Amino acid sequence: MIFHKISNNLLIIVYIMWKIISVLFLSILISLYIFNDVENIKYFFQLKVTICSFIFACIFYIFYEYTSLIKLIWNKYISPINTFIDKYGIYILLISFFVLLNYLTFSKHLNYHSSGFDLWIFDQVIYKYSNWIFPASSSIREIANIEWDHFHPILWAYALFYKVHASPLTLLFLQNFFFVLGGLWIYKISKLKLNIPIIGFSVVFLYLIFKWNINALLFDFHPLVVAVSLFPWLLYYSIQKKWLPYFLILIPILLSKENMSIYILFFWIYQFFIQKDRTIWIVSFLIWWIYFYLVMNYFLPAMWWWGKYWSYDAIWSNPKELLINTFLHPVTFLSVVFSSVIKGITYLHHLGSWLYIALFTPVMIFLIPSYAQKFLSSREEFWTLNFHYSIDIYWIIAIGIIFWFVWIKNKYPQKYISMYIFVWIFIFTNSFIVNIHRTPLLYNNYTLENKQVLDKIINELPKNISISTQNKIVPHFSHNDKVYIFPNLWDAEFILLNTKINSWWPLKKWETLQYYIDKLQRKENFIDIKLPFIKKSLEFDSKYELIKEKEGIFLFKIIKQKLLDDKINKK
Repeated sequence: MIFHKISNNLLIIVYIMWKIISVLFLSILISLYIFNDVENIKYFFQLKVTICSFIFACIFYIFYEYTSLIKLIWNKYISPINTFIDKYGIYILLISFFVLLNYLTFSKHLNYHSSGFDLWIFDQVIYKYSNWIFPASSSIREIANIEWDHFHPILWAYALFYKVHASPLTLLFLQNFFFVLGGLWIYKISKLKLNIPIIGFSVVFLYLIFKWNINALLFDFHPLVVAVSLFPWLLYYSIQKKWLPYFLILIPILLSKENMSIYILFFWIYQFFIQKDRTIWIVSFLIWWIYFYLVMNYFLPAMWWWGKYWSYDAIWSNPKELLINTFLHPVTFLSVVFSSVIKGITYLHHLGSWLYIALFTPVMIFLIPSYAQKFLSSREEFWTLNFHYSIDIYWIIAIGIIFWFVWIKNKYPQKYISMYIFVWIFIFTNSFIVNIHRTPLLYNNYTLENKQVLDKIINELPKNISISTQNKIVPHFSHNDKVYIFPNLWDAEFILLNTKINSWWPLKKWETLQYYIDKLQRKENFIDIKLPFIKKSLEFDSKYELIKEKEGIFLFKIIKQKLLDDKINKK
């Protein structure tokens, strides 16, 4: 009987073995590449969990195939479970996660863990827009117009919400809302393609809890996060051929950041070759080309004039060359994309944690602009898993899993349940163990008394003063015109420092706040260390007096200020 079952299931067993071997091979290959750098040996944990997850998933698969217990449970309960999920379960999941996200992000901000970069930058600009001040920028960004930083006119739309409640918490709330709503549209795509609620529910759950998505949300606020959360909407309405909501969603995506045009280009390639919506593709392509032409010829040159945001000089000197040479010199392209240990770690976490499934589905085309922008850049922070630089990956992988299940259901209709169990067990154990155990669930300050003293000092300070303070305290001077990240002084009237906030950036690691506090108390000059993108250092002959010290918090007030212009040294 066992041999008869094995012969009937030979094809699916071969497929599973091929999948196991291929994924293990990819994981081992990337891991061996990583381990050439001894400092990254800790990532061996990822490989061990991947292998254990495979073994665990295979045991469940075999148990399902050759015993009747799980089948009996599945057949008895799956119908009411699917009904409950579709009516209530998915909404309970999304609402619960939305509440949890608001708790995490709000408590992070209120307990001085949010950052001037990027939360306060956008908060200050949006506040100015809400009061019809334009051009607007942030004092810590030190440019006259925020659009010289990145092209994101969508900030005007956020300004409408500031008419209701002007606070950084508004931005965090909106970002959490749209991210969770993106999960709802992933579920709708699953229902449209599969109509098996438990599979859609499982994919959305994994999408919501994945660490690198949560990392992006806990990195305060960025319009890119909201824009990426709209892509499942765009794909859903494209599949449904509902073109009015499709174009209404397309507009805010394009207005969120200049590089959204690259994502949209590949989206329309997908439409043309996979969905074969070639009539609407022409209209879409014309919109894209007009937008792309304006951004490339008018907006991006302004950015380069200020900050040299083109970070691909090591490869090609401008976007046109990059696009052309990517196709003409694919070997060079691939050598750069796979050129670093950090990139190998990122591939392993992105794709390995989700069984590399997206690589075997049509939606893998959406990974091309994501990885090209990350790994062709010479800026190492783009390659990492940190900040918001991975938020554009996981909606693609989630949709890829759904499309893969569609393929399994169509090709092996009797096997999709066992394959669902196999994939779910692997991804859940692998992703949950590796990633979620490191996600903070609570943000408290170092002591309650320290937080209360800091709150009181901030509330007692005069409104709209110019102040220099730490990166973690900057967002709490919401809507002040002149706020600088210490040790930038410029024309700061006050300096507020908290030695119990363990955040050294932008100081060098060997420097300490106490070093600067001592110099301030001795009324000595010191070099004002600029942020990395400012190509000069300034020496100030500024004198401050200590007016309050409590719980490791120091408040200084200016008594004399002078910038020694003759000592400006260009690096």
